[in-house]
Order: sequence, then C-alpha cells, then structure tokens
Amino acid sequence: MSIPNRPRRRTLLLWTAFVAPAAAWFVQLTANYMIAAYACANDQMWILHAISMVALALAGAGIWSGWRVRRRQREDSGRETGFLTAGALLLAVLLFLAILANELSNWMLKPCI
Repeated sequence: MSIPNRPRRRTLLLWTAFVAPAAAWFVQLTANYMIAAYACANDQMWILHAISMVALALAGAGIWSGWRVRRRQREDSGRETGFLTAGALLLAVLLFLAILANELSNWMLKPCI
C-alpha cells in the first residue's frame, strides 16, 4: 500500500529541495537587512547570527531531501536518473553556501559602522 504514496512523497521531497533553501536565503537576507539597525543600536548581534543558523538549517533540510530523492531514484531504476533531482540538489548546495557566506561576513565584518 505504500507504493502509490511513493511518487507523491518523492514529489514533496523534491519540492522541498527546490523551495526550502531559496526561501531560507531570501528570508535571511531580508531579515538581516531589516534587523541590522536594531541589532547595532542595542548591541544585539546574536539576532543576526540566529537568523543565519535557522536559514542554514532550512537549507540543510533541502539538501537532505534532495539527496534522499536522488538515492531513491537510483535504487528504483538501477541507474542515475532525474535531471530535476540533480538540479534541485545543486541549487540547494549553492544556496547553502550563499547563506554560509552571508553569515561569515557577519562574523568577519562588523555590520555596525
């Protein structure tokens, strides 16, 4: 009975791999921009780091779901298939690195001038 649910579950995981890292990156950039003035005025830089850590966790969830879909496709077909799966995984990794680069700039460069 779990066979009919497999394509639906795979589709959900694939969409998670596409959407979660992009949404996390967008929210991290927007929230850091909005909160930077408050964080500088009140010496609350931990807020910017917390936002970045949550975004990294969401992007990591996207990588995990993309990897899971790719592994299942290989097991089912016996060969590597899935252009969308490979694209989602690549996009998730790139956005994870972008979020990490933004967080590293928060650590290295002081946003308060």
